[in-house]
Amino acid sequence: MSNHLYVDPKIQKVIQLYGELLSRDFYSLPIRRKLYLQADRLTEAHRNRDDAVCFQIASWHPNLVGKSDARILEHVFGIDDGKLTIAREYGFKNWDDVESMQDRQSDVAFEIAVDTMLSGNLRSLKRTAKRSTYAPECEIRIRPQGDAPALRRHQWSGILPASCSSESSRNRRLPHRVRCRSK
Repeated sequence: MSNHLYVDPKIQKVIQLYGELLSRDFYSLPIRRKLYLQADRLTEAHRNRDDAVCFQIASWHPNLVGKSDARILEHVFGIDDGKLTIAREYGFKNWDDVESMQDRQSDVAFEIAVDTMLSGNLRSLKRTAKRSTYAPECEIRIRPQGDAPALRRHQWSGILPASCSSESSRNRRLPHRVRCRSK
């Protein structure tokens, strides 16, 4: 079996859109700052008519859910729209909820593990698990999406903190199921 999972081309575009933001320094920023940088990138890309924004906006902006790419790119989209889209993607009701986080930090190792999992790179996820200092046993069940081939269940020890959540990922609607239990 391949060490990579199928990643839909629309998701690949989103990953590329934020690629240079996702450095270790980025993960160390306060949650509010990280989400603002993503909202700013989303807004700028929309202004440049980059269709990489369409999937994310059509999924999370309450007035544009399910709209066509053309409709989304025609929509007047400002920073408040970008902030609302990103806030809702991360499980917040609106940007005011993000603001209430003030300068709270997230768990860097957890954030990297989640983004590695979402990118579909199992080899990197295994490396992350080996480097982790956490001790819980986590099971990740990856369900196929659309026409993706069925995938097997993977189980690793030590990739995520015992709570299996960080402040910014806690409410994230993941296409995968993560279940943790202490050893």
